[in-house]
Amino acid sequence: MWPLASYTLWGYPKDMAVLNLTIGGMNCDHCVRHVQRALAEVPGVTVKQVTVGRAVVDYNGQPDVLAAMVSAVNEAGYRAHPEAA
Repeated sequence: MWPLASYTLWGYPKDMAVLNLTIGGMNCDHCVRHVQRALAEVPGVTVKQVTVGRAVVDYNGQPDVLAAMVSAVNEAGYRAHPEAA
């Protein structure tokens, strides 16, 4: 399967960056849905997968969007930080 971030498809920009976030404080499916909802509300972000303790998103690569994602997760009651490459 071709990576979605590489193509303009269904309105997604071609130059999306993939980001892995470590999420602290999650322990159940309710937490997963809460974090998924918080990330989905950030403009410029497409949520690919959220599991307990981790999220994978496509975003436009802008530092302000990264800060907005971390802030949205923190405001939802969890602790988010980008995983080291």
